[in-house]
Amino acid sequence: MRKETKSGLGKQILTGALSLSVAAILVKIMGVIYKVPLSYILGDEGMGYFNSAYAVYGFFYVLCTAGVPKAVAVLITEANESGRGEERARIFKITLTLFLYIGLALSLGFIIFSGPLASLVGASRSRAAMLAIAPSVLFTSLSGVMRGYLNGQNNLFPVALSQLIEALGKLGLGLAFAYLSAKLGHSLPICAAFSVLGITLGSLFGCLYLYIASKKQNPREKTRQSSTLSRRKIVKRFLSIAIPISLGSSVLSLSSVIDLGIIMRGLRAIGYTEEAGAALFGNYTTLAVPMLNLVSAVLTPITVAALPTLTSLSLRADSEGFRSTLTDIARITAAIATPAALCFLLFPFTILDLLFSPGASVIGAGGLALLAPATLLLPLLTIVNTAHEARGSFKIPVISLIVGAIVKTVAGSVLIGVSEIGILAAPIGTSLSYLVSLIISVTALRQPMLLRAALLCYLRAIVVGAVAFCLPYIIVFSLDLVPYGRYGMYFVFAISLALYAIMEYPALKRLKKSRLFC
Repeated sequence: MRKETKSGLGKQILTGALSLSVAAILVKIMGVIYKVPLSYILGDEGMGYFNSAYAVYGFFYVLCTAGVPKAVAVLITEANESGRGEERARIFKITLTLFLYIGLALSLGFIIFSGPLASLVGASRSRAAMLAIAPSVLFTSLSGVMRGYLNGQNNLFPVALSQLIEALGKLGLGLAFAYLSAKLGHSLPICAAFSVLGITLGSLFGCLYLYIASKKQNPREKTRQSSTLSRRKIVKRFLSIAIPISLGSSVLSLSSVIDLGIIMRGLRAIGYTEEAGAALFGNYTTLAVPMLNLVSAVLTPITVAALPTLTSLSLRADSEGFRSTLTDIARITAAIATPAALCFLLFPFTILDLLFSPGASVIGAGGLALLAPATLLLPLLTIVNTAHEARGSFKIPVISLIVGAIVKTVAGSVLIGVSEIGILAAPIGTSLSYLVSLIISVTALRQPMLLRAALLCYLRAIVVGAVAFCLPYIIVFSLDLVPYGRYGMYFVFAISLALYAIMEYPALKRLKKSRLFC
């Protein structure tokens, strides 16, 4: 059995998480650089078509990639732990071939049914954008296998770099295509399609880089004829892990597509035209949703990097190491998620106004504030579900996500018809879905004591955050120290962040003694 020191485990998690988190931050910065000028080129209506196509693509993307990297990483870790390192090349070859066919089939299906899908979500004019983004499914399918292969060997730098390559392709080519299309006088749906084409080309370039990096990972490693695992066993084990994870994630993604149709039709039912509904949906998905995704993108790499290590600890029956690692991950996650959620809740317009026009920010602020609970719940749900996956319980996350998706759809269907709520039904449903999923996942975890310290870390961070953010807000404005308005909010915003950093420092300082930093 492969031995690793406590220091080695910590450095693997920290280095991998750091590279992915830095890449995620840079990708999101490039995403803002991309979406802000794109929103000026396309307007809210054009962004509605862009995001409608992206929402449908997201379902196909999750269907073939959500569980793939995790499944491949787990297979590689199991091979390493059992002394079957020679199986790695064989696992890579078999899974890559499998998803070459699956990705190709899904891309072709997306192209063939782009028209009905556009009509299904209530945005028939987004078909051209769907056609432009369809080939990305193939490239991301192959990339998922290669990312899992590299993750399983704790080599996450190429994974991070591939994400930057994809983002650069989207930023450079997507904006260029959108600008030229608008200059040529094309309609908004066609301009949206040209902007989406940058995503497709970016995913192609990222896929090519990952293939080169995967081949260099173990250049001398050859598949042995005396392999203890047959092709059938590898595929069966792979699918037993990938299908449950992909099913749960794809159900949640499918609910988002269904919600898109519900929202678009619901907005028309309360008096909006298709164009006005697309504009409102475009505003929400361009301003509010990316803020939640930014927090998730920064924090998810921590659990991604930790999965192979947590799996190894579980295979060794090292409950103390498993609990300690999970607690340290929760401590870091809570320290970032808590201030983000409170900023969204108390300063939604202030945050959006830094990036977008005041008119658009006013509309998007309500949605961002209502996503504050989801900003806390989603990272914690990811940690708990990663604990399930590392311990081999792949069905529990599926069940929790399915129930959460149902809650999201039902809540959206009921609330969208209330004219006073309208588009705000979407963030309310999102937050409710994550809350229900989290309750189910926590309740179903075997040996719940493994989570006790992690949950206490989260609770402590929330209490500290509530004091750090609410106290300056109340004192400054109740005593009228500065005028209430844009600049007053900027002032309180800065004071709150500084106070939170000071109050949270002692807890983060203790991480120096944890296995993540030793």
